[in-house]
Amino acid sequence: MTKTYRGVTVLALTILLLLPLAATALATSPTTRHHHVVKGLDWLHTRQRSTGGFSYLSTASSPYDTPWAMLAIAAGDNGPSRWKKAGKSPIGYLQSIDLTAAAAQSDNVPRYYALCILAYKAARRTDLLRSAGSGQIDLVNKLESYETTVTASGQPDQVYFAPVPGNPLRSTETTGWAILALVAARQSGAMIDDAVTWLEQKAVNTDGGFGREPSAESTTSYTGLVLQALDASGKAGNTSSIVHGAVDFLRGLQRSNGGFVDTPGARIAFVSSPVTSWAIMGLRASGVDPSDWVKIATNGARNSPYGYLIDRQVRNGSFYEFAGDKGDVMGATMQSTIALTGKWLPIALAEKNDRTAHYDPWFRKGTVAPKNGTRYKVRTVTVRAGYRDNPYGTGIKVGAVHVSVDGVSKTKAAHVTASHLSLTLTKLKDGAHTVVFTIGDRAGNGTHTTRKFTVALPTASPSPSPSTAPPSGTNPSSPVVVPTTKPRTTPTATPPQTTPPTTNIPGTTLTPSPSTTPTFPLTPAPSPSASVAGVVVNGSNGSTGGGGGSAAGVAAVIAGLVALACLGAFLLRRHLVDTMSGASRGYVLQEGRSAWQRFWKPAGTPPARPRE
Repeated sequence: MTKTYRGVTVLALTILLLLPLAATALATSPTTRHHHVVKGLDWLHTRQRSTGGFSYLSTASSPYDTPWAMLAIAAGDNGPSRWKKAGKSPIGYLQSIDLTAAAAQSDNVPRYYALCILAYKAARRTDLLRSAGSGQIDLVNKLESYETTVTASGQPDQVYFAPVPGNPLRSTETTGWAILALVAARQSGAMIDDAVTWLEQKAVNTDGGFGREPSAESTTSYTGLVLQALDASGKAGNTSSIVHGAVDFLRGLQRSNGGFVDTPGARIAFVSSPVTSWAIMGLRASGVDPSDWVKIATNGARNSPYGYLIDRQVRNGSFYEFAGDKGDVMGATMQSTIALTGKWLPIALAEKNDRTAHYDPWFRKGTVAPKNGTRYKVRTVTVRAGYRDNPYGTGIKVGAVHVSVDGVSKTKAAHVTASHLSLTLTKLKDGAHTVVFTIGDRAGNGTHTTRKFTVALPTASPSPSPSTAPPSGTNPSSPVVVPTTKPRTTPTATPPQTTPPTTNIPGTTLTPSPSTTPTFPLTPAPSPSASVAGVVVNGSNGSTGGGGGSAAGVAAVIAGLVALACLGAFLLRRHLVDTMSGASRGYVLQEGRSAWQRFWKPAGTPPARPRE
């Protein structure tokens, strides 16, 4: 093999090896992740209820889903206070309920208070922390009341947070949430420092991970939570060995599909979206990029934690909890959306992002027809509409596009695509009509618009009725032709005004006899004429027919004209016969020619012949 071919081969192999890396990097790039975040928020938007809060299936808002939804919205660079349904926002919903009662119904009261503090922080409403909910409670004081201080002989004081003061049950979990919330509420001092110290010295397990409480089995979820708490406290730099040990623990729980199981030894079937989300947020808080954590599957696929979450997202924008099993789809969607943004707790919303995002589909400007108030003089009208979904959203769902006319669905007769609808309406009746266009996206967001138009055909002006009634026995619906004729006149012979010429034609002797000589008019007598004036009567309403008359009326007029032409031809023929009869007896006209000569060809004159 020559050096040239060897170089080409090495280059080709290098490209083939780098292609999977490039594909993995592209699939988990910030731009790609952002598109999936938008789809997640697109679906979350459909879970907002009329009270302003959120829930999965219930029409009533959930006091537990709503704070998490607010965190996801803020992580997606949206203002939770700007998301409104029926004029009500999530923060308005929290302010309308009894937060103390809601906390009592949760499985960890101080954790719920901490979650609410984080939600108020994400909504840029920390001004309400001291007067939260319908009871106007102080969320910060409520949370701090669950601090527990333990003093052991010869040992420094231990400060942690737990649902039951003095009982270490769920203490690691509660302390991690408390640190995040107190930092979000801009608290500082010994309470936070002592809690961090307790996590470093008493809560960490020998495998580097953290469990729900000291001595409990380490899990991915609680380890990710503690890593975020350490970062929020600002003490992570002083506890680098603790952070490194926790990161190494998480590495051991990643599986070949890129996701994480919650406990060591769990099989790949137990990889879930919420657990993977906690791992991603913990790694991000520790300064580790999860995109670099790539696992190679048995089929050669290169999978990362971000890629695992993206694979769990379905077409409507929501995330399944497990592969092929939606599980807690509400929690999985909210937590996966936060993780894909690359942010972690506590989430602080930038002022420039405190805005309203558009998640409903909309009708494109100038594409909806007809315009309101349009008047048509025809019975066939085409209606149409163009529409689109928000950028990077779930897209228009063709099955959610409908059109109705006067309250009756016409969708089946319409041409519907993912971008436009058109429908031709025929045989419309005179009067007002209403068209309603409805569109929706795959997430379930929808909107509609209404157009009103009028059909008004012009009516014909009535003509005067004929004076002559139709003959009896005729069909009233058939047109009737009433002829009007002029009286026939008979030509009268007048005596000739000149004397017959005395000069004879050579060889011919003409001796007119007064008794036998017929008289001819010196000028042609007026031919008898007859005119027929027809009036077409429409039998349906009695109006006269015009340019828009019936076919029967036109036929009657033509028949009358034919009869008139035949009568004129008959009279003309009779006149000619009377005139030509004089020629047979040898008489001439006043101009000196015979009747035969008058009708002879102009090319010559017939020879004179003696009368036999």
